[in-house]
Amino acid sequence: YTRAVLAACGTTEFPEFESSLLQFPRSRDLKLTPTEINMSLVDFFSLGDCELQALVAERNNALGRVMTPSNVLLYEHQFLLKAESCLTVMLRDSTENANLILQLKEAIQVKRQNKPVVFWNTTFANPELSGVFSLAKTIGTNRTDVESTASAMQTVAEFYNAFGMIESDIDLGPSFQILQSSAAVTTTLKKLERLTFALNHVATALETRMQERPVCVDGVRDREANELIGLFKSYYIKRLQPEMAQYQHYANALLTAIETLTTHTKSIMPPAFKQYYAANLSMYNEESILQKFRYAVRRHSSSWQAVLDACGLTPGDLL
Repeated sequence: YTRAVLAACGTTEFPEFESSLLQFPRSRDLKLTPTEINMSLVDFFSLGDCELQALVAERNNALGRVMTPSNVLLYEHQFLLKAESCLTVMLRDSTENANLILQLKEAIQVKRQNKPVVFWNTTFANPELSGVFSLAKTIGTNRTDVESTASAMQTVAEFYNAFGMIESDIDLGPSFQILQSSAAVTTTLKKLERLTFALNHVATALETRMQERPVCVDGVRDREANELIGLFKSYYIKRLQPEMAQYQHYANALLTAIETLTTHTKSIMPPAFKQYYAANLSMYNEESILQKFRYAVRRHSSSWQAVLDACGLTPGDLL
């Protein structure tokens, strides 16, 4: 499309595409350190029949030390639920150790304060999930991939509302598996960049042509004008426009889901991620991939509108 329009405008120069997508930050630049709990394992194991005792023991065995991120999140969730239940039981028993009760209260408070950090470390700072943003992924995407990826992000985001508050039947495992293998975000951003590149260069060619030698002087169409209008109809309206609409829909779905997933962690985002997010994932930053695409779409449409106006045509005349 771009080469054809450039040729029709009298130039064969075709600029080289250069991507401006940022690499996803390194894990060490993203990982946050949660506040330590002062309560020792000995104290936890002094909680009698409390279910929290078994949970802590499970976390500290050989398998517990190599938990998947989704299981870490579930562990922290269960810890808060069981700790609150344990505290309620202990407060009813006047013979319980007052110091142990105080330590448990403090442990619960620290765990609640750590919620955003734990959620962050098991999502965006999790090396396994960072693959969803890997630029090495080149496999094309489709509506099913986009919908499953966006849905998985929404599911993980929704879990935060239940995190440590109420029992939840949300199964995080399948969602984390989808995100580990998905290429939908990367391929969508790459496609938007390519489309932005093409749209801007077509707009430049048309703007230059209209300044130097307007198409359709006094509304009269010559061979070159007919060629340009034919390209608009056969390439842009029938092929490029549907593709643009499709990938804008993909981007809106994915970036909205990512925005939701970051809702509870915006205040603690490391600088490296803030920079990456603004450039690659933001829906509103003027220099983001999506906003550059939107600007290119407007500019491209405006340049074609100038050509059609000169020829006394509207887009509807070409359908």
